[in-house]
Amino acid sequence: MKYPDTKIEAVCPKKDGRYYLLQPYLDVEAGKLIATNGNAMAILDVTDTAGELSGPVPIDAFKRSRDKSECVAAGLDLTAPDVVKMPVSGATMPRGDSTITYPDWARVLPAASDSDIVFGIDAALLLRLADALKGRNSKDRVVQLRLKLNAKGEFDNGCIRVEAGEGVVGAIMPCRY
Repeated sequence: MKYPDTKIEAVCPKKDGRYYLLQPYLDVEAGKLIATNGNAMAILDVTDTAGELSGPVPIDAFKRSRDKSECVAAGLDLTAPDVVKMPVSGATMPRGDSTITYPDWARVLPAASDSDIVFGIDAALLLRLADALKGRNSKDRVVQLRLKLNAKGEFDNGCIRVEAGEGVVGAIMPCRY
């Protein structure tokens, strides 16, 4: 399987009673690599999956593929149900339980529509703004975004209001995507 050079495993929970979420999941039929923690979901297109088997992919395989001795572009070999093979070094690692039932990710993902309000936002900048608006020792980074719509009901591409509680507000500009 070949996949984009991302950290898809970043969305997987560190600990969870739902053990099947602890690793990304390869859906060969859909040509997708999926990771979720139940609140966020990352879905990537994958290629070169002929002969590969759907199932969990260990986080360590992604980390190792970014190591200098391996190569993300080489992908991962998932043709065996119980191991992942690193194509460059030939090293293997346990794959996990290939009989797990993964959540129906396609049912959860909203379809894109021409009527959607679409804007780009710099996630790192939004995180810095959330840190600035929340208490210094707060682990809570939840903020509310308010989009201003024009008379036609369209997003006006202006400044986005960011609220973090009573009297705690900020603003962020959308960016080109």
